[in-house]
Amino acid sequence: NAFEAETVARRMKPDTVKTGAMPETARGSAGMTENHNANFPNDLGKKFMEDDRYAIENGYYKTEENIQHLDNSIHTYETQKFIISQNGKDPLMGGIAMDITERKRLEDELKRQAHIDYLTDLPNRRHFMVQGEVELSRAIRYGTPLSLMMLDIDFFKNVNDTYGHQVGDTVLQVLSKICQDALRQVDIAGR
Repeated sequence: NAFEAETVARRMKPDTVKTGAMPETARGSAGMTENHNANFPNDLGKKFMEDDRYAIENGYYKTEENIQHLDNSIHTYETQKFIISQNGKDPLMGGIAMDITERKRLEDELKRQAHIDYLTDLPNRRHFMVQGEVELSRAIRYGTPLSLMMLDIDFFKNVNDTYGHQVGDTVLQVLSKICQDALRQVDIAGR
């Protein structure tokens, strides 16, 4: 992986971190291509050095880092650093860096699916009930009023039977949008 190659080049030439970006020679020696080129600002270089120190002191370090590439895309990397040998004065450190951007995107999507109704984009029943319990506990704890409103669409089955489920889905989507627009930021709607 190109990021791993760049990491190796940076570790072999730690002075390149101070500049905030890899010099062309280090990029070339790491076999980098323009498509895999990452921009490392000074603060990230300092963080890498701190991570290295932690790994040296503790024998192992694992972290996730968001790195902006030159094309302005943000990639998430999982980095593991470990000591291979400390026979001499300077420890020999190894590391693995993996681009986990897609995995993080999928995790976020799964979290969203676990909490949001796919049709209306409202919190699903489970998430709504959890949030409702939190708000009820807060109202009891602080002695503040709490309101709950339940909305039922009369004869909604007739809409589905007469016009089809696609029209019924559209009615639910429009109604949920109206509810969301009418509520304050702190209010919770759910399906």
